[in-house]
Amino acid sequence: EKLTPQMVRKIEGFLKKGKNLFLAAQKYSFSYNPLPDGTIGATPVKVDTGLDAFLRKLGITIPDKILMDKNCDIVRMEVPRRMGPGIIMRTSEPVKFPIQIMIPPEGMNKETGITDRLASIFYMWGSMVEVNEKSAASSGLKVQPLFSSSRNTWTVKGKTSQLLPPEMDPENYKMLGPKNLAVYLTGPAPGTNDKTKQVKIIVIGSAEMFSDSFIQARSNATLLMNAADALTLGEDLISVRAKGDVMRMR
Repeated sequence: EKLTPQMVRKIEGFLKKGKNLFLAAQKYSFSYNPLPDGTIGATPVKVDTGLDAFLRKLGITIPDKILMDKNCDIVRMEVPRRMGPGIIMRTSEPVKFPIQIMIPPEGMNKETGITDRLASIFYMWGSMVEVNEKSAASSGLKVQPLFSSSRNTWTVKGKTSQLLPPEMDPENYKMLGPKNLAVYLTGPAPGTNDKTKQVKIIVIGSAEMFSDSFIQARSNATLLMNAADALTLGEDLISVRAKGDVMRMR
């Protein structure tokens, strides 16, 4: 759901008071549908959160590109299938596309308690999170990456038509190397000259990974709890949470 300008202003006012913030937002979601040859296709659906201008003020951009990573995982998705004249049923089928990204422990930042003890996480339909270091620094914000994609990462130009097989084949692209997928910002509250008001902001380029369907995948739930602890209680208390996956996805 797109945030209205009034909602965004409330977020800005919230930060000016020295309150902490967690944001999870992506550029695309996807619909999965059967193709005439019996395989399954993925069609991008543009997501407009209304947060682009606000994030740019923090030195953050979520680019209008579809992120792909060779390090991906299988999920079971409900897909409509025609079972006969006038009969359409939804069936649960395994799908493996490079938009279903798995982040192993090697992709985690070991310098922060938010991610240093995490097992793998499942980054469903996520986007890159690009940082303008100069813009962030001018606001006095320190930027710390939380986790990144693998070195076998590529992007496809933003579109809303079905992804084609060549677009999902890494052999057709030059690999971009690891890309930031989540960042942790700390420093003075944006929009105010009061340096006594310090804030902590976490921005993650996937909202779908915290949906009901995927929150229990791998260590997604633990990541969310760690982020909440860091913003409310401080990183020191995160270490008491045991390392390990929560459970596999459906």
